[in-house]
Amino acid sequence: MGKVNMNHIPYRGAAPAMNDVVSGQVNFMSGDFGTLLPRVKAGKLRPLAVTGKQRVAILPDVPTVAELLPGFEATGWFGIFAPRGMDRAAVDRVSSELSRVLGNPEVIQRLQEIGGAPMDMNTEALKKLLASETAKWQRVITDNKITADALQ
Repeated sequence: MGKVNMNHIPYRGAAPAMNDVVSGQVNFMSGDFGTLLPRVKAGKLRPLAVTGKQRVAILPDVPTVAELLPGFEATGWFGIFAPRGMDRAAVDRVSSELSRVLGNPEVIQRLQEIGGAPMDMNTEALKKLLASETAKWQRVITDNKITADALQ
């Protein structure tokens, strides 16, 4: 969206990438709060922007990328998946229990402490999220002519 020319540098995990950013060998990286926040709090990394739609409570002075590039959003999320054909009653039970846990104020507080937020993801909502994320990232790949070879 910003027409910024960047080089992808593959790493075997966030820790080696962070080390290279901290040492100045790499200019910047993108990663998740759980991984980066300890280094931010220690003053080793400076957050430039968050990639969600809104600023996060844990870093209220850090702008969103969307404040510079309206419409930009690139967030991480986790889903719970089961084998195709799993008993519907079991799926419903797992979904119900997960919603209960994610509604717990202590869980919500802990997620917020690491820059996250729970999403109530029943099976249909997760299917919609997967479809929209797939379409969004397929457009990015196609529009930018990204190939697997370019990422190696």
